[in-house]
Amino acid sequence: SASTQSFKATFERQFGALMGPRATSERAAAYLQEPHPSVPNRTTGWWAEDREVTDQDFGCPTHWAAAHLAKRGFHVFQYQFSHPAKEDSITFHSDELKYVFADLPANATVEELELSMHIATYWNQLAAHGDPSGGAIPSWPKTELDEKGVAGPYLKLDVASAGGIQVMTEPFRPELPGRFDVGVWGFRLLNFGGWGSWCWV
Repeated sequence: SASTQSFKATFERQFGALMGPRATSERAAAYLQEPHPSVPNRTTGWWAEDREVTDQDFGCPTHWAAAHLAKRGFHVFQYQFSHPAKEDSITFHSDELKYVFADLPANATVEELELSMHIATYWNQLAAHGDPSGGAIPSWPKTELDEKGVAGPYLKLDVASAGGIQVMTEPFRPELPGRFDVGVWGFRLLNFGGWGSWCWV
C-alpha cells in the first residue's frame, strides 16, 4: 500500500509540470484528506492514490464524454455501480458485468439476484428500445446538462439494503471515497469508462 509521502511524491512527479507546484500540492492534500472506509491493509496513501486513478481513468473521462454526447443530442444514461464484492468490500471497475450477465456466485444473496435482474433488464431495454427505462424497474432519466455544463443525473446501482437503485442528482463524483465504477451508455450500449481524457470534477 502506498504511504502518504509516496503518494505525494508520485502525484507531484506526474502532474507538477502540468499544474504547477502550488496546485499540485493542494490537490494531493485534498486527496489525502478525503474520508475513507476502514479496510484492512488500505492506508490513507492507498485511498488517495485509488481516488486519483479512479478520477483520472474513469470518473473524469466518463463525465466529459457524457457531457459532450448529451450536448450533441445523443441519448446518454450514466450509472454508478456501488455494490462491493464480498471478499474486498470495495467496488472495482467492471464489477457490474457479472450482474449484467447474471453470472453471480452460488452464494449470491436474494438482494444481489434482484439487483442483477434489474441491471440486466436495463441493459436489454436499452439495446431493444434505446431507453433503459420501462416496466416495473425504477425509471432511469437520460443525461442533461445543467447551467454549468455538468452532466446529470445518474443512476446509482446497489442492493436494497444499501439504498437500492436511486436517481442521483448531486455532483457526479460523490464525496464518499473508495473505488467505484462509473460508466456511460450511449444509444449502442457504449461504455466510455476508459476514455482517455483528463479533467477535474
